[in-house]
Amino acid sequence: MTNHTDKELLMLAAKAYGIEVDYRHGSGAFYYDDENTGREEWGPLDDDGQALRLAVKLGLEINICDQFGETNVYASNYYADEKHNSDPYAATRRAIVRAAAAIGEKL
Repeated sequence: MTNHTDKELLMLAAKAYGIEVDYRHGSGAFYYDDENTGREEWGPLDDDGQALRLAVKLGLEINICDQFGETNVYASNYYADEKHNSDPYAATRRAIVRAAAAIGEKL
């Protein structure tokens, strides 16, 4: 998978998740219509709940490796890894979104 901007990652991950997102240039945010809660911001790079729902829906396999300080996510024939640095939660969310984006790229 090529290197994508965060905007591209979020768009591709949304595609894999099965939602259409609207990008708001002024705020730099994505929004989608949730059937249960209405209009919501799409932000699995920052939102633990959205990242987890994305991982579950796509059947991603997540391995958090404290020994090496990284998170590895497996999806289809794609592997995403992210170094934890100072925030293992952010690294895990990013690895999930990158794996989802790889799926979205193939759709």
